[in-house]
Amino acid sequence: MEKDINIIVDVEPEEAQLLISLIEQLIDEWYVTRNARKERTASLKNLVEIKKNQTTIEAGE
Repeated sequence: MEKDINIIVDVEPEEAQLLISLIEQLIDEWYVTRNARKERTASLKNLVEIKKNQTTIEAGE
């Protein structure tokens, strides 16, 4: 690893695009996918509660 952080390294457009794609992928995996998973989990928990309530009501009839 280079110790001098003031060095600017030339990169090809393809290299820059590859790094941008990596950043976009990481953002998607860390934030977008996590939020979607939380929403699915909340929906499943809600469904479980609805089914529990239906079972309780039917058992009491």
